[in-house]
Amino acid sequence: MERSLAERLSEYVTQERAAARLCARLAQEESDPFRKEVLASLAAEEEKHAEIFSAIFRRMTGEAPETPLLPDEDPDADLRSLVLQKSQRLSVYAEEYEKTSALPLKRAFMRAFTDESSHALRLLSLVL
Repeated sequence: MERSLAERLSEYVTQERAAARLCARLAQEESDPFRKEVLASLAAEEEKHAEIFSAIFRRMTGEAPETPLLPDEDPDADLRSLVLQKSQRLSVYAEEYEKTSALPLKRAFMRAFTDESSHALRLLSLVL
């Protein structure tokens, strides 16, 4: 059974916040100033996605999404695993874009899709 849009949005908020925390951790651990700035920028953008999805959820339901308190991310997570996460989310956001007809939702999913594409490319530049 397919989950409701509200359930999926709540999940996206959780995922985006987890990605923001991971990027922030990787930025803190990074000694190279350029790489540090790229990761810090990605952390801020991931948090912005969480805020956008959270705002849509609130408009739909009148409540804040219930985002579970996740344990700290995998300490072994690295740039490569982050690239994989991004590539997986690309297909999810593209599918959501195709499914919806509501313009604010289409915009939010298109923004998330294009940002995630950019994130993946920037992360790849750090990995290579």
